[in-house]
Amino acid sequence: SEATTNLQSALKSSHCPNCAAPESDVAAASCEYCGEVLNTGKHDWVIAEYHLHAEPEAQRWIERLKQNSVSSSSASNESEAQYEEGLSAIDMLANMVVVLAADGQILPDEHEALLQFAQKNDIPETMLQGLKDAAKKGELDAQAPEELAAGRRWLHSLTKLALVDGIVDSGETKALTKLGAKYGLVRADIELIIAKRIAVIRRQATA
Repeated sequence: SEATTNLQSALKSSHCPNCAAPESDVAAASCEYCGEVLNTGKHDWVIAEYHLHAEPEAQRWIERLKQNSVSSSSASNESEAQYEEGLSAIDMLANMVVVLAADGQILPDEHEALLQFAQKNDIPETMLQGLKDAAKKGELDAQAPEELAAGRRWLHSLTKLALVDGIVDSGETKALTKLGAKYGLVRADIELIIAKRIAVIRRQATA
């Protein structure tokens, strides 16, 4: 917590901060030339833990940050803003897993839709499997928005991410339709959302 960023190191070579010798092994805990230990936090920040947004530990940290921050917005406004464009593709994927697994199983075509979403957004299949395993154990805290307007904006964001390759196939449409049912949307509504997003993409491509 006492480590501070050295602004002179904003652009730097990979070298030992103690003796300036080149780092031949960037994963090493100490310099092979002078023996200086590099991962104590003395010279730079050290990542102690990494958690996905949806994991319980990450949620606990987020709650701590919320308690220490001052906000004049109401809880409803915060919820709506969170799901407009703020979540990462991994967070979106975690929310999809939770909703699709709510009935106790993820069907093969639903898994295929999740896999395609992950691949389109450069999310490793191993991470998707980890999210599915956590959901089965009830350990995935990710939740789709409950408020209707926020939920529909969430679906628009999901559709945008699903269309990064310009295509939403039948399996993805079916998965989005299942998600949309939570907010009173039917397949025709989902197809309209997809069509509107495709129209936006085409306008941007010709602009």
